Amino acid sequence: MSKPASLSSLLEILRQQVLDSRTGLKRIRKQTLMKKLGYARLTAKRKDDIDTELERLGLVLRAPGLTNWSDAKDSKNLTLELATSSQELPSDLETVSPLSQSESFHSEFTTSWSDSSESFLESAPSTPKRNSTQATSPKQKARTNTRIVSVQTTGSPPRLFNHQQTAIKTLQKVVPEDQPYAGLLVIPTGGGKTRTAVEWLLRSHIRHGGRVIWIAHRTELLNQAFDAFQRNAYTTIVGDRDSIRCHLISGMHDQPVNLSPDDDVVIASVHSLRPESVGGKQFVKKWLSHQSNVILVIDEAHHTPARSYRLLIELIREHAKPLRLLGLTATPFRTAKREQGHLAKLFPNDISYKVNLRELIRKGILSEPIFSSLSTNVSLKSGLSLSEQAKLERYQFDWNRLDARSKTTIGENRVRNRRIVDEYCQNENKYKQTIVFALNVPNAIALHSLFQEKKISAEYVIGNISDWKGTRSISPQHNQEAIQKFKDGEVKVLINVGVLTEGTDLPSTQTVFLARPTTSRTLMMQMIGRGLRGPKAGGTPHTHIVSFLDDNDWGDQVVWVNPEQLFIEENVDFNDKAAETKKRLVRLISIDMFQQFALMLDEVADKEALAQLPFLERIPLGIYSLSLIPRSAESVERHTDILVYSSNRDAFQHFLDELPRLLTAHIVSEDKNSDWLDDQIAYELADIAEEQFFVGVDKIPGYRREDLVDLIQYYHIYGQVSEFIELSERKNYDVDRVAQEIFDHSLGGAEKVKFLKNTWNEGEKPWRAFFNFDEKTFLNEVNAGLQRIENPELFAAPSQVSQVSYPQESLEKFTLGELRETHREVVTICYFKG
Repeated sequence: MSKPASLSSLLEILRQQVLDSRTGLKRIRKQTLMKKLGYARLTAKRKDDIDTELERLGLVLRAPGLTNWSDAKDSKNLTLELATSSQELPSDLETVSPLSQSESFHSEFTTSWSDSSESFLESAPSTPKRNSTQATSPKQKARTNTRIVSVQTTGSPPRLFNHQQTAIKTLQKVVPEDQPYAGLLVIPTGGGKTRTAVEWLLRSHIRHGGRVIWIAHRTELLNQAFDAFQRNAYTTIVGDRDSIRCHLISGMHDQPVNLSPDDDVVIASVHSLRPESVGGKQFVKKWLSHQSNVILVIDEAHHTPARSYRLLIELIREHAKPLRLLGLTATPFRTAKREQGHLAKLFPNDISYKVNLRELIRKGILSEPIFSSLSTNVSLKSGLSLSEQAKLERYQFDWNRLDARSKTTIGENRVRNRRIVDEYCQNENKYKQTIVFALNVPNAIALHSLFQEKKISAEYVIGNISDWKGTRSISPQHNQEAIQKFKDGEVKVLINVGVLTEGTDLPSTQTVFLARPTTSRTLMMQMIGRGLRGPKAGGTPHTHIVSFLDDNDWGDQVVWVNPEQLFIEENVDFNDKAAETKKRLVRLISIDMFQQFALMLDEVADKEALAQLPFLERIPLGIYSLSLIPRSAESVERHTDILVYSSNRDAFQHFLDELPRLLTAHIVSEDKNSDWLDDQIAYELADIAEEQFFVGVDKIPGYRREDLVDLIQYYHIYGQVSEFIELSERKNYDVDRVAQEIFDHSLGGAEKVKFLKNTWNEGEKPWRAFFNFDEKTFLNEVNAGLQRIENPELFAAPSQVSQVSYPQESLEKFTLGELRETHREVVTICYFKG
């Protein structure tokens, strides 16, 4: 008897069969499906698991004549039909125009969690999925993703901001028509870089018959790009063209075999066009080889040095001569010609146009976010079964995927909900109009009731799912009315589940309550973005972003996204020496540092070692901030910050200096189709590096083996070593100096209290920011410093390793690698002394 298949693997196989079939359908008997899965009967949980996996893969399972396939009675002759989600839509070729005002409200309620956050400054919401237009040939009934966008002959899109207009004028000036070019457009998240690039392409290229290939690595970025082309298709921009033909290519859209030479814009995932794949060959045959005037746009261009991008660029360059390449990014980085690595070679024309976050905030285009966090003292994990915990982790903590009982258990937690409502009520004058991102529907309903108890005007909006009692659906009309009341100021608090992450214009928002934790950087930026409109965009100068932190008993395998950390990593140029940039660097390192020490307290057996350590030694010298490309179009980008201390700085430097040779010497074979090294190889290399470079290096504070793996993967992916960002003002945050001043002046009692209070509130040294606005931690560290000063004998460091000396001439004969093998004692002592 054959072994039952796993649900995900079986449906992956069936999905490929659907895509490969001539009809776009796969028929399978219900009894056969259950047998392959090893299910004797279809329980409610099994049905939920199947539906969840179908949704993830973009599939629909249906039974003839029934609304729900699972309602069908078991029968040997009953046949189910499996199709892609798009098969439910009309299959003929249609045309769509930019959204009318009446249509826009509907789209607000069909926006999924995965939609992108880029369009903070674009007042038109994203395209309703029901209006997506796609072409189907008679020979292929399966629906494709060709979308014919009709050009609107009246009206015009929302006016661009000055920085966007300047960017377009700059691109028109610097990008030649008949010569190769490769430059970057750098605009912070929320500054409208996608719309800027699209309008430039429409005005200066597509208007004159040019073609565009737009590449990204995530599905939501592809959808966002198409939305931008659709929203800006006006005669005032594209001239006398009647329509623009766009084609989306990815695992969730269409295949390159369906491309047409007449497609004006190809929007594709980098994975779908790999040169060595069938898709890559079809891309050349069906489209690229027919073009003579092509501009290549790469979204999130800081990932361009990855092998998959470099190979694709070379493929396009072979056929599109001259190739003009524009990279889009919110993440600033240096591309000076003196720097080595793939990035500088890929963009030899450097930065075409750049505006930084500080300037957009100063001009009032973006709001200045004020971040704070509050503990709920509640565990969301404790009330969930092991299967429900696994489901959450599998689907990136989409709390709506829980079963009904679990949804209610965590959503109606009265302690947690009262903490959220009380925080608003106690600070109503500060927070004013507030959007609350709730866990799920029961959570939204419960919060709404508590706000009403407190006489706070509140409403909730819910996207396309039944409400908590399951007796009715929340209609678009209900949501529309609630949103309008919030816009008109009749409602102070708008509680949201799955609606307001993208495309909804609520400029009066002054506070965002993050009452749902997430591991998704995209979702977190969407939620933050609801409050980032500045005064020039109809918003406010400052926005409060308040995180509610639950007890983290998921362990270190689950990393919740910190909104402030994300905002800094995504937008701040650390090469900028302005005072504001330095403050944001301090905040980033502070967040990382206290997170690391919280983990260290749980893991380190000898906690006395931490107490013995002078506080300055616990402040990092700086960080390596790494952003790693997703492994597939459906996975997420990974970001990590590696803290470097005085105890291990030399070891890290030696390791990175030798890293190119380390990879060359030890990588015998690798997957040429993947940007990433195989995990086993990466960890083996990390073990070798640890043995060679980190012997004797303190781990309090220290490094993790995973830090070395991340640095190895980063070099392998991008062909260059990550830049070290130095914390130049490190000594300013040494609380031992505060303790020393108290000791030297014999301050005690009321004098000590007054001195510490004044120090905490001191403007020149932002102790608040460095200590995460936690005055208690600041006072504890000062008192610990006093203990070390008053009782030095109790906190003496361990004695040093005895010196071992060798004749100088004998050591000079050895290479660094040979020295490590034959005279490890010397290397160890160097690291201890370093």
